[in-house]
Amino acid sequence: LGGLTSEGWAGLSFAILSSAAILSSLPAALGFYEGLVNADVNRKIDLTTQLTKVDVKIALNNSGSQDATSFLLAFSTSTESHLSYLSVEDAVGNYLTVAKASDETAPSGFVFYRVGLNKTLKPELKVSVALYAVFTHRMVPYPAEITQSENHLVKFTDNHYFLSPYRTKKQKTTIKLSTDNDDTTTMTEFPPTDKKKGEITYGPYSEIAPYTLSPMELHFENNRPFLAVTKLLKEIEVSHWGNIAVEEVYKMRNAAAKLKGSFSRYDYQFSGGPSAIKEVTGLLPETATDIYYRDSIGNISTSNVLPTEKGVQIEMRPRFPLFGGWKTEFCFGYNLPIENYVRVFRTSGAFALRVPFSTHYDGVVVDDIAVKVILPEGARDIEVSVPFPVDAIEHGTYFGTLDFVGRPTVIIRKSNLVPEHTVDFQVTYRVSSLHLLRKPVLVSIGLLLLTAAVMAYVRMDVSISKEEKDGKQAAARVFELLVSFQANEKRRAEAYKTLDAQHAQFVLGKRPAFADDTKRVKDLNKECNDKLQDIIKDMKLWDAAKVAKMTEVATATQERHNTVFAYYTADLKASAPKPSKDVLTERHSKVEVIETEIQDLVRDLTDDL
Repeated sequence: LGGLTSEGWAGLSFAILSSAAILSSLPAALGFYEGLVNADVNRKIDLTTQLTKVDVKIALNNSGSQDATSFLLAFSTSTESHLSYLSVEDAVGNYLTVAKASDETAPSGFVFYRVGLNKTLKPELKVSVALYAVFTHRMVPYPAEITQSENHLVKFTDNHYFLSPYRTKKQKTTIKLSTDNDDTTTMTEFPPTDKKKGEITYGPYSEIAPYTLSPMELHFENNRPFLAVTKLLKEIEVSHWGNIAVEEVYKMRNAAAKLKGSFSRYDYQFSGGPSAIKEVTGLLPETATDIYYRDSIGNISTSNVLPTEKGVQIEMRPRFPLFGGWKTEFCFGYNLPIENYVRVFRTSGAFALRVPFSTHYDGVVVDDIAVKVILPEGARDIEVSVPFPVDAIEHGTYFGTLDFVGRPTVIIRKSNLVPEHTVDFQVTYRVSSLHLLRKPVLVSIGLLLLTAAVMAYVRMDVSISKEEKDGKQAAARVFELLVSFQANEKRRAEAYKTLDAQHAQFVLGKRPAFADDTKRVKDLNKECNDKLQDIIKDMKLWDAAKVAKMTEVATATQERHNTVFAYYTADLKASAPKPSKDVLTERHSKVEVIETEIQDLVRDLTDDL
């Protein structure tokens, strides 16, 4: 036993029971009975997907002198961490109970489980049992890195023999591969061995001693999706006034061999990628509605929803193909009608919620899941029933819209799940009618209070006094006149600025139409003067102080007009020489003094705007 390693060999191991085969977390006494013999073992291993599925039929014979009420299964510790699901049935399909067994005298390197028989097995009698187990992450990518066009190869290790604490008279193992290409398949020879398209048979072997080990190793092509959900948060919100809202937040990765080198979109469009994951499919209940699929960027439109006889078929494509080692995150949600999933017990008045536990996607491995159930406010006497062992069950409180004391929540945590775990679990609770009516009553009261407040407001006399009204009216009118004054002077200033630039072009001989420019500005200046006089006339009715400053602005603007046009008129004479640079500088200085005065006056008037 000292040579037992995870790399050298891996024995068959089983760890989790199905919904009917209850796995107890309390160890039972080992109590080994040597009188049992495996008369015949027929083992089938399915390696056609990323999951390792093992189906074992055992004919168990009591060759001793004592009655047997149970038997032991032995598993190597190196593979127990990969175990996800196990069911144990008798010959007529009844599930058997299984409990973990431990004893200080048990051989090291093994884990034992005790399977209870439904009927006592008398000496010299035989019973048939069937084991079904699902393993995760037992097929290891080999090589660990490949290019995007290479096929995906994996390595699988096991034991040629069915590992058992009992003597086995006869056994045979059949392995189904994911490929029919024998050229890419290598295996350890252990006669008698038979290999044909996609299937390998070891045995039959006879007279195998307890705990016999013979390392088996397979290397073959497996291009099926190796999609793993590293983390899944599934939130189920129950509302007795609407429906059941389900939202699932996924973190996924492709667990196949990592992509070697860079990704080529061009090559992918023409030849694809054998190990790339292009889409994920699943089946929702036929009553699912309002389905959405989005990520941190927004809605993902590359998805299809197809109603079928079995339910709602979902086809979802990520924004990019997932090669080995690549990851993606997204959110997926839908609604379910409450009448189909919440049952009422008439005698006790309790409610029972029954919904699927894990993911609806096909063939994925869920490394870690947290299922959060949000119950109605006021729910009490909460009981959770999950048909398989879980890691933890936590209770908390969630506050939503119009919640006062918060809604009770139940968070169920579990790791290492496979599609077989997508079975219903149940949460029972009680909630009084008063709690259910609380929100509608509060909303109704709120609407009534709002209506009463509006009615009271429209009947109130909120008018202001005449003096206050006149004061506000005067301030509003002064504000309007100042805005109009500011716009008028801004328009005039921009016109003179433009004319100055046109004069500079004229002096350089590049503006022959300058005479027309001066005429347009003269007309605009007259129009602005008339507008200013109208404003001053109206302002006399409201604010005499501002009238005085506006009069100063009118005087200064007229002075600017007379000064500028005196220069321009002289320059437009045919016999006049072009003004020199010094002359132009002197002119600009005089005009600038006037414009500064105008700007200061306008600023004083419009500071309050």
